[in-house]
Amino acid sequence: MRITIVYRYFWPETFLPNDIAKWLAAAGHDVEVITAQPSYNPEANLPEQPWREEWNGVRIRRVPLFGERKRGIARYVNSALFIAIAALLILFGRKSDVVWTTSIPPVLQPFAIRLASWFRGARFVYFLQDIYPEIGLHMNMLKEGMLSRLLRSIDTWTLNRSDAVVTLSGDMAAVVRARGAAPKRLVLINNFAAVTGEPAGSRTRSGPVRFVFAGNIGRFQHLEELVEAFASIDPAVAVLEFLGEGRAKAGLRKIVEERGIGTVRFHKALPVADAFDFMRACDVGVVSLTPGLFRYAYPSKTFTYLAAGLPLLALVEEDSELARETRARDIGLAVDWGEPASSLTRAIHELASWPAGKRDAVRERSRELFDPEVARAKWLELFRDRGAG
Repeated sequence: MRITIVYRYFWPETFLPNDIAKWLAAAGHDVEVITAQPSYNPEANLPEQPWREEWNGVRIRRVPLFGERKRGIARYVNSALFIAIAALLILFGRKSDVVWTTSIPPVLQPFAIRLASWFRGARFVYFLQDIYPEIGLHMNMLKEGMLSRLLRSIDTWTLNRSDAVVTLSGDMAAVVRARGAAPKRLVLINNFAAVTGEPAGSRTRSGPVRFVFAGNIGRFQHLEELVEAFASIDPAVAVLEFLGEGRAKAGLRKIVEERGIGTVRFHKALPVADAFDFMRACDVGVVSLTPGLFRYAYPSKTFTYLAAGLPLLALVEEDSELARETRARDIGLAVDWGEPASSLTRAIHELASWPAGKRDAVRERSRELFDPEVARAKWLELFRDRGAG
């Protein structure tokens, strides 16, 4: 089967489509990826890649975009340019049996790529990783009005004309259905851990229990409340390690420094493998979602924590799929932001007191959630059925 994957970020950067493309190629499919030069993290200064090359049986075609020295208006311009070029390549390039793309960037990319693939008679798989415009509305980045209604209508059009829509959770699937969208197939395939090396193993802790919050340190995650909770914790009991960058980092660091909070530390972003090693040296992984966001997205860092053998401190509504899985598998604790602040403090103390044997069991109890082989089987099954059509 001839499959075209459209995603702006690809190898040598580390993104989920890398694995999906390799799996499909290894299964005997003819896979082409339309992408661009590495640019997700301009600070990484990755070298320019060949415009055309083959990697793990996958043919890569990179399109030219404007240079990006930092994230800003240039990223939006390049996103629009990439969508336009990719759609033209679908229209006038090689004919594919199936075209696959994601909701990153949202709404317009899947719409344009579906339209182009429709004209070429190709089936279409839409990987809905985030649901827009709902996220924009939820985060107050967008107001309900003509624009939001237009974006919702465009995305619903795309959903209804997709041969398969893949989303990350039952919570997100419920939003798709609530819109009135009815794709031919609605499939749940969550993300997985990008690195799955063995955890550090059982160890006797001589210092405080280390909680880690890794990834984007952004707004709308209630991170100030998380810092406030750790401000009341004895530094001999537990500490919080922030690993990564983001808009909220400077403000959080200022709070910690001004108040002399000794239980909160900050670390710069690390390459994927090094970040995984950092997590393996910690004891608990922290996931924090602003209330209501679980309906429109799923925190992928969850799977990296579990692959590293870390129990979860999930700050999310109790009726979310993440909280239900955490409780059902006994792989951590979930705290609803609607609960009193004392509930979070109690959860920190409880997780800090988990015996080593209980923490060591987390990885096996959660393997089905993070193991790439589980996701691989689901993706191959989807394409095995004549490209989801």
